[in-house]
Amino acid sequence: MSARRQVPRRQIFVLTPEEKRVLVFVLVAFVLGLGAKHYRDTHPQPPLSIDKKHPWRTHATTTPSPSPQKAQRKPQTKKQTSTPLLDPSIIDQDRSGEE
Repeated sequence: MSARRQVPRRQIFVLTPEEKRVLVFVLVAFVLGLGAKHYRDTHPQPPLSIDKKHPWRTHATTTPSPSPQKAQRKPQTKKQTSTPLLDPSIIDQDRSGEE
């Protein structure tokens, strides 16, 4: 019988180190998701008490008054700032010195 030559086999999937890290990350995220799903299935939480009037609320609250009373403030009035007027005699003195 004739001896066969062994031809080196080409690798089908050649991944860069970055691609390997991404693949490992995706697999780890998938496994963690399965673990979380299994945990939630085996450890159910008791149902919360649901308010019949407001089923969308997640916690029971006391009924607040329809309009809470706020401390009423006095309306603010604008303060008029008085600008000091120049004494007309000073203006007249400046004019007389220029002439």
